[in-house]
Amino acid sequence: MTAFLVVRAAAQTALMDAVLGALSANVEPAGQRASDIRRLWLTAGAVLTGLGGLAAAVGWSAAAPLFLAACIGQWTWLLIVAPRFVDPSDAPDPAGRRATRNAALGHTALTIAVLAAWGQLVGWPALALPMQAAAGAGGAALIAFALQMLRQGSLGRRGAPPPPDED
Repeated sequence: MTAFLVVRAAAQTALMDAVLGALSANVEPAGQRASDIRRLWLTAGAVLTGLGGLAAAVGWSAAAPLFLAACIGQWTWLLIVAPRFVDPSDAPDPAGRRATRNAALGHTALTIAVLAAWGQLVGWPALALPMQAAAGAGGAALIAFALQMLRQGSLGRRGAPPPPDED
């Protein structure tokens, strides 16, 4: 269901961008390009994630490659596409980028679990032990990351006012 909402929101954003672009005399090409890249990438990611979730829900073996493709897409966005092609002309909101990173970590943990289940489902016992080890390591990394965020105060403080500027 969420994938449908994301795709719908992307379509509405595209319409609003087109209307605002028509009303504005000086549309910045780099900003428009960044917006287009973001919208297309996030729509494709939502579709892959939604298809992966549906495939997992009905026990279809395509869930594993779909989850893996969506996971690779999320990390490609965070590590390559956004910093190089989007952020220079449209700087990200730090809270939004942090939420995206946290979602990617959660999706990575789910992807590892789906891959481990898939390895057992298709009868690849050679994959079972490495995938269980990866799932354990991924889970440990996720817990360590969550603890670090708690120590830094980055979790559970939504809407907290920023620290005052020292002038």
